[in-house]
This record gives sequence, C-alpha cells and structure tokens, in this order.
Amino acid sequence: MAPDGFDGQDPLRMGKLPYDWVLSAFSSAADIVVHMNRAGIVNAVSLGENSRRAASFHQWEFNDFRGTLADDSIGKFETELARVATSSAGQDPSPAVELNHPLEAGQQVPVSYTFHLLPGSETIMLIGHDLSAIADVQQKFVRTQRSWEAESAKTRAALQKLRILMDRTNEAQVFIARDTGEVLEASNPAALLFGQTTRDMRGMSLAGLLGERKTSDLIDTLLARPRDVDCGARGSFVMTTESFRGMGNPIVLCELTPKGDATLPLADTGAANMRALVAATGDAIFVTDTQGTIVQANEGMLNYTQAPAENAVVGAPAAKFLGRGAVDWRIIADTLAESPRLKSHTTEIMGAFDSQVPVTLSATRFTRDGSTWYGFIVRELDLTATDDPPIDPVNMPERFKDLVGQTSLKDIVSRTTDVIEKICIEAALELTGNNRLAAAEMLSLSRQSLYVKLRKYDLLNAQPGTNND
Repeated sequence: MAPDGFDGQDPLRMGKLPYDWVLSAFSSAADIVVHMNRAGIVNAVSLGENSRRAASFHQWEFNDFRGTLADDSIGKFETELARVATSSAGQDPSPAVELNHPLEAGQQVPVSYTFHLLPGSETIMLIGHDLSAIADVQQKFVRTQRSWEAESAKTRAALQKLRILMDRTNEAQVFIARDTGEVLEASNPAALLFGQTTRDMRGMSLAGLLGERKTSDLIDTLLARPRDVDCGARGSFVMTTESFRGMGNPIVLCELTPKGDATLPLADTGAANMRALVAATGDAIFVTDTQGTIVQANEGMLNYTQAPAENAVVGAPAAKFLGRGAVDWRIIADTLAESPRLKSHTTEIMGAFDSQVPVTLSATRFTRDGSTWYGFIVRELDLTATDDPPIDPVNMPERFKDLVGQTSLKDIVSRTTDVIEKICIEAALELTGNNRLAAAEMLSLSRQSLYVKLRKYDLLNAQPGTNND
C-alpha cells in the first residue's frame, strides 16, 4: 500500500513537476545548467549559488553555444552534441567533457559538462561544474614548484661556488654549525691536516676531530680564545674562530695557522682544476661503487634528477634514476665487470617529478684507494638527429611486395615478424656487448628462449672479445 499523499507514480517521470522547479533543482547541485536545442542554440541558463561568472554566463541565452567556447573546445562540443542528439532519452551519459570559455584579458573558464537528452523533448541539458578553483590551485602549485626549483638552483649554485673556493684555497679553514658542532664545509688543506677528505669531513663532529668528548661548551671555548691543535706529523697549529650568520643560522669559521715549524699541505691545483671542471661541466657526471650506490654527483646530474641538493642523490642506488631500473644496472654492471669501459648505453634518467629524459651513458671502471668504482658521463639523447630513414609502410622492402599474390598474408606477416625480431635481438646484443643474459632481460625473454631464437637466426657465433654469458 502506497503511503499517504503518494499515488505510486513518479511525478518527475510523469512530467508533473514544473520546468522552472526542475531547472532550479539541477542548478543547486551544479555551478551551471544550460538548456539548448539539438542545433546547439541556448534556450536558458541557470546558475548555482556559488557561480563566479554570473554576468558572463547569462549573455549566452538565445545564442549559439559554440560562440561561447574557445577554439580548442568547439570540436569536443560538436562531437558530444552529435552523440547525444542521436541517442535515446534516459541513456547513461558519457564521461564529463571539459570545455573552455574565453573571457577578457586572455583568461579562460574551464567547465566540466555532462550532456543529457531530456525525455519527450528536443531539449539537451548540459550540467556543468566550474573548474576555475581547481585550475587556480594547479597554477599556484606550478608557480610554487617553479619557485622552489629556482631557489634550489640558487642554493646549489652558491654551495658549488663555495666548494670550488674551499677546494682551491691554500688556507686551512672549516665551517662549523654553531648549534650542532658539525662540519658544514672544509678546505682541502684542513681536511688533509685531519687525515680526511673534504667529502668525509662534512657532517663530522668538531669535537671528534679535536679528540673531545663533549661538544656543549667547545664552541664557546673556541670563540673565547685560540686553541693549539696537534696535527701529528704536520706539527702544531693554532685554531682561531669567528662567528657569523648565514641564511639565518649561526656559523663558526675555524682557521688553522701553522705554529713553529709546522707546514700547511698545499692544495693540488691540477686536481682542483679538474674537480672544478667536473662540477661546472654541462654534462651529468656521477660515480658509484660496484653495488650501484651513488657516492658523488655533479650539478648536471642534479639537474637531470631534479634533486634539490647533492645529498638527495648521494647514497641512493643508481637504478632508481634509470629508465629500466635494475635491468639497466644489471647490463651496465655486467659489462663493466668484464670490460673497463662501456662506450654507450641508451636509457632514460628519471626525475623527481616523473620527468623522463632520454640519455646515453658512457662508463668506466677505475680503482682508487684500493677500491673499485664506476664513473659515468650522461648526455641527453638528441632524438631528432638520426641518419636512419623513417619507416615508411608504403615503401616496404621489395622482397615483401613480391610475396603478395604468391603466398598467404599469414605467411607474409610471419616472415616480416621474423625480420623485426632478428633486428631487435641484434640490437639488444649490441647494446649489452653480446651479454646474452643481459640481452634476455632487456627483451623480457628467458635465457632459454633467447638461445632458441639465436639458433633460429644463426646468431650464436659471438664477436671476438665479447661476453657471451
């Protein structure tokens, strides 16, 4: 039994609800509701309470809706209008279509519309949601991201200049964070006095370098009066300090001057020049250990990876930034394990914001301080520069054209596939230095499947001096 006041019939389906009331109800749930005929001429426009463009939207009535759209939106509108005009009433609507409405001063209003054909009429109703607020947030995010990247670049540039100066100076100087007592930067002579490298000095405790157990009062004591420091075979030095602020943080500059017969180790100008060149070059350069952990990276590598500072890259696995991840690294490591050099390896460098830069890697294996390291030079791949002619399906090789009419299409496609498959296998073998295990991984094949195809295409005979494993 139907409840009191309800006769069992849906008033909306029976057409008993007033048109204005229906239009108002839809408007309260949307930012804009547009009624038009099948030709796209607007009959009425109803706006939600929170609409930000009331004056602009009301001017659409009795005009062609196309005239309110940006050029890039007209095609999308006509496609969706044609679809709805030929559909039946009550049919499920297609996904929303985003259309842009131009305003003065070159601005645009993005609106997401769904199209609906009203039952028993020629009227098409567009229910729209103003995306301006979302677009504003996106633009603010982009501006913030660009500002952050610009500030990060400035910080990296300033830090790089400081490190170049510290690397080339013949003074023994150390920058200390006053709050923590940790070494921020050290010149090469200062690092040599303590038996360290400039890289290893960063983050070390000044108290530990001076053989102290506590750091709480050490900085204040040093600021109050100079201190003698015994540097072993180098002799005795006097440490003087000066406090200042950098970027709002208290920093202490410690300087070591020789006492008596003590001598400062001079900076290696040639090595310093080479390090400065590596730091300033436009090519990305980085060094890893044999396990693939990055231990050093220059400014170019930070630009490729969009890293804010060197510590965001150093300590991370190189595979993290390679397009094919562990597969790329396995190919590189296997090649360098067999040969001291990798001439070229094509891949992509992955950035922090999902950027992908096609590059070629050159690598070398070297030994330093009894350990083995891999050094890499990264150059962006110019996809527009190629001597290979574009693939033109109209001008297929004559041998395939000659098969038409002599054999079945299935056989022709099979032969064509064999040619392409052989080319891909040969390319993978060339990229991996004929390392078949690495080539199988690159092609997503099992090692056994690759051997079957190598026999099939008579590619089992390896080139002299290459790795067949």
